[in-house]
Amino acid sequence: MTRRCAGICVLVQLLTSTHQVLFAALRTQAQSCAQRKTPLNFSGKFIMPLNPHESDKERVQLTSRDVWKVTGFRFTVRDHPKSKHGHRTRYFCSQDETSKKTLKPSQNPTAKRRENPGMDSATRIVSVNLKHAVPHVAYYDVSLPAEAADIIRENMEWCTPSELVKRIQARFPSATANQIGDAWRSLSEMFWKRDTDQLASALKLLAEFPDEVDVFRLQGVPDGVEILGWGMKKIAMRLSYKIMEIAIDATSSSIAISKRKLALTAFGNCLRDTYGVNPEFAHTDKDMAEIGMLKDVWDPKINQCWWHVDDAVGKRLKSAKLSTTPYDSQRAHTEFSFIDMSFVPPGKDDPDEFEGGYLEPVSQAAETHNPSKLTFVLPPSQLPPPPPAPAAPRLDANGIPLLRIPVLHCPAGEDVEMAEEEDTKNTKRTFCRAVCRDPIRAMMKPHAFAHPLIPGYCHPSKEGIKYWAVKQAYDYCVEHDLREVWAYLWGNWYRSGRWELWARSAHPTIPRLRTTMICESHWRRIKHDFLHHFHSPRVDLLVWILVTKLAPTYYRKLDNLLIDTGRYRELMSWRKTFKAEWRKAETRDVNEDREDHVYRPDVELWMVHRVPARFFQQAERSRTTPFWKHPDLIPLSTDATRTADTAEDPTNADMDASAAQHDGEAPDDEDDDLIIEAEADEAWAARTATFDEELGDIIKTLKEFTLGLEHQMQFKERRMVDSIQRHGGGFLKLAQQCLEKERRANTNRGAAPKTLGSADN
Repeated sequence: MTRRCAGICVLVQLLTSTHQVLFAALRTQAQSCAQRKTPLNFSGKFIMPLNPHESDKERVQLTSRDVWKVTGFRFTVRDHPKSKHGHRTRYFCSQDETSKKTLKPSQNPTAKRRENPGMDSATRIVSVNLKHAVPHVAYYDVSLPAEAADIIRENMEWCTPSELVKRIQARFPSATANQIGDAWRSLSEMFWKRDTDQLASALKLLAEFPDEVDVFRLQGVPDGVEILGWGMKKIAMRLSYKIMEIAIDATSSSIAISKRKLALTAFGNCLRDTYGVNPEFAHTDKDMAEIGMLKDVWDPKINQCWWHVDDAVGKRLKSAKLSTTPYDSQRAHTEFSFIDMSFVPPGKDDPDEFEGGYLEPVSQAAETHNPSKLTFVLPPSQLPPPPPAPAAPRLDANGIPLLRIPVLHCPAGEDVEMAEEEDTKNTKRTFCRAVCRDPIRAMMKPHAFAHPLIPGYCHPSKEGIKYWAVKQAYDYCVEHDLREVWAYLWGNWYRSGRWELWARSAHPTIPRLRTTMICESHWRRIKHDFLHHFHSPRVDLLVWILVTKLAPTYYRKLDNLLIDTGRYRELMSWRKTFKAEWRKAETRDVNEDREDHVYRPDVELWMVHRVPARFFQQAERSRTTPFWKHPDLIPLSTDATRTADTAEDPTNADMDASAAQHDGEAPDDEDDDLIIEAEADEAWAARTATFDEELGDIIKTLKEFTLGLEHQMQFKERRMVDSIQRHGGGFLKLAQQCLEKERRANTNRGAAPKTLGSADN
């Protein structure tokens, strides 16, 4: 009911018997008035069945909501006039500014309410009298339609909100993505929520899947920690006593590390005893709670994920904080004698800075000797020569001694002004200069992956690899005066107790995994496909996702791997890269004179015939030599006898030469060794007799080749450069090292270069 406005009024008196007929007539009348922009005047009645749980006021409210939906207008309650029978409410249009709702309380404090109960009836008559004088724009209904909620309810178990948005918005454009998401989250609780308490609800939910999971009874859980553990029996039972490598990742960081370790240990014990899980390798990040649990439950070879190691080192090197891990120079010198005890950080230590959040007890390690060092004691054949007499100083015309100052060479690629400006900027001490960060990270990568089964940089033993890695890292820090960096590297990565966690050489075999990305992929599916739809998701929701959403996918993959169905099996993702690299290596031109310090395999073992396509689908990577085994992997050999023997047993050649990898040769017997050594001695004697001629020939060849290269510059032929780098990489590397050493010898900045007499062999 609104203020009267000029215009045509249409009055319709309608007495109907049903709700549908009345509101159909009201909708028709409202649309007609809206098109003609005339006031709306409607009156009608319908009979409503009696519901004993509804009051007359609630019936009026329900009817008013239907009026709002049909007409598209909104109304404000004006008053509730008294009625002898039933309830009556009058409304104003919400756009009527002249109408205001006022309260009219009774002024008589002694007024009493009169109760006049009437006769109960099985029906109620509802009267609707509507007068709307201003034909303004109808309201837009933004509520989620009931039909859209029905679509969500029917498809919410197997469809995500993003999948339902397009389908629902095609039929109901007014529905928003947020509305659909909220309705999906609210309605989905019927599948996974069994109790208000998360753990209690999760336990009840797991009890509904007795054929899918085993609920563990954990022993040794610390006080104040609630834990729920279960195992996926359909997966674990089929892999019982067959697992060689595992990867773990604990996401909780709010619990103290000691309690987290005990809780993980309780779960690990149940996993080992229930399913016979006894891995040889365990891959993890730098969390010391996970590492401590692995040592207590299985004691496998722990491999820290290289991605996490590289990420942690990179972030620490970029940090400006000077205080670092406590450094014990005496212990470091005891373990490696080349470490100078005076090379220590000048500032204070931070006793709380440790990678992994926990400092395990430091064990006393024995001194590590250089396995590549050879000591010769020769009796003196004659008296040592007397020391040379000091040369007389050079004098100028006035008799003043002249001092000879060597020429100072500026850094490569920079002029003197830039070098002086850089020195001026770096007067303030930093943890690690920007130019040193990437070289340190690149240096640590071969330290992590070097192994005695793959000879390369150093002595082919785990002791030799550790000695080489520690010395290389220490020498780099000394050369660039990175005292804080060395304390950090030693305390977190290179000392005994930490080196064994991330270095592959600490174990006699090589694992297949290098990172824990297999775990990260698992979490990515959970987070990106499901959990991101919920704010602060509950534990019971996670249980429902793991058991009903992810587990069926793993069941199918396991069936494809373990059951021969006669159909094509989906291969691992690494086989595609392996095939591409293998095909590339088949066409590569290998120079016999090339020296590759990264990997020096035996040529007779590595050079094989071309392999068929099935090799890339069936070949399996071993954890020790020979790394690849397959009947089609036939080594090349010029000897017919060796070829025949190899065809009978293709692993004989691998086993015979695996022991000779460290020597660089594969001799047949001891007599051949003597012959080869004698021939080498004769050749060496001949070369030393004509040293000047041989060196002169080399210099002449290089000069002529250099002139040819200068002539080639005009043609801009890229293949020429690639061929030189591929075939002459070893020589170019030697030339660069010699020139760099000469540059350092001619500069008076930094430490003096070592000579053959002072070098630490």
